[in-house]
Amino acid sequence: MFINFTFVLIKLYSTTIIVGYKFVKLSPNFRYTPKMDMILTKSNDILNKYDESDYSDEESVDTDEGWQSNTRNLVHKLILAVHSPVFEAMFYGSFAHVGNTIEFKDVSLQTFKWILSYMYLGVYILHDFNMAIDIYSYAHEKQMNSLVKRCSKFISEKVTSENALKVLEMANLYDDEDLKSVSTQKMFEKRESLFASKEIGEMPKKLLLDIVSRDKIFCPERDLFNFIYIWAKMQVKKRNPMARSNEIREEMKVFFPYINFLLMNSDYFITNVMKTCVLTPEESLAILNCIIKQTSKNKLPSFVSKSKKERFFRDCSLVNYSVILNRFSQCNLSFIYNHSREVYSDRIIVFRVSEDILISSIKLKTDCYTGSWKMNIMNFEERELGVSSNTHSPYNFENLVPISANTCYVCVMKGRGKRSKHCIVDYEATIGEINFYGIAIACNITINFTR
Repeated sequence: MFINFTFVLIKLYSTTIIVGYKFVKLSPNFRYTPKMDMILTKSNDILNKYDESDYSDEESVDTDEGWQSNTRNLVHKLILAVHSPVFEAMFYGSFAHVGNTIEFKDVSLQTFKWILSYMYLGVYILHDFNMAIDIYSYAHEKQMNSLVKRCSKFISEKVTSENALKVLEMANLYDDEDLKSVSTQKMFEKRESLFASKEIGEMPKKLLLDIVSRDKIFCPERDLFNFIYIWAKMQVKKRNPMARSNEIREEMKVFFPYINFLLMNSDYFITNVMKTCVLTPEESLAILNCIIKQTSKNKLPSFVSKSKKERFFRDCSLVNYSVILNRFSQCNLSFIYNHSREVYSDRIIVFRVSEDILISSIKLKTDCYTGSWKMNIMNFEERELGVSSNTHSPYNFENLVPISANTCYVCVMKGRGKRSKHCIVDYEATIGEINFYGIAIACNITINFTR
């Protein structure tokens, strides 16, 4: 006796489906669907188990084993064994469970009934994120690989910056690389709220080390340093509310080789990294000299990565005129010393827009720079597209500079002088009526354009 599910038997070369004991003729227009293939696969799996002597005993298909909607779920052991090698070993292995009753204390009633519906009927309908998390975890434990993949896909589509940390910890537990990547990216999307969250301190050290050691990260190196510093400070505060800098350093030491300090600009390094005192004065000076004066990397502390390979690549679209913010691979954003003169060349912004536009002018904050400068707009092949007609902000272009959609461009300042303020590391770009805030940029800008 089968309850709440239909037993289907079909041969691919036949036009007849057997449902129970009734024959139903298919119409000439019948077409197989993926859902039908899934039902056929499940049916064949069940039939194959019936043909094996290990599963042909009467106990496994006792008619008393129907499942019903109460706290006691009566099920067919065979159905569970077909879907899960863990259940198979539990009911039919050499150390099989004795008796007709077994308690599952590692799963809620709601989750288990959903899984039973999936096992018996092939029904896969998910709407609730937390429910999907529970099902995903249980399916992993019972080695239900096809259900794991389905849940993983559903969860990855529902990950937000708010729940990303929870998903990341779960993905790390089950070594799900796809979920790790998605949740890490979402986690760093709203870095300000992330850095203010107390949940950072609960992240396992091994998981954080896995994130920072990857070839691709989802935030700039400066934000990565800030994230690690906040995490380390929280660890120390659990032991000592004072959280001294030398104690924080000890927590951070294992992460130092994975932070590319040389990709930071001098402003940020001085006002943020050095301020934390997690590096010794000698270490800070050696790194700063290498950033500013491009001194030999051989003088860097042994734990500092000598690589300047950019690991942070942000490729996302914003509504309307989208600006893709990214640090240019050769970008230094610090003084370049040429003999006794200070010559400063600064790639201000790397940008990309979603529609073709024409740039007419670029405006800097008046207190950012002194001196005489020319503003160039270039593409990534270093080809000059437009040069400002004047040497002071706002930089007006004689001809409108055409910018093609979905192509990267860079604004470059060339001239002599210096910045008036060294503490400004962010910029604001205004495209039409939308403001965008960037990273590791030396000044504030406004881009005026016409379509």
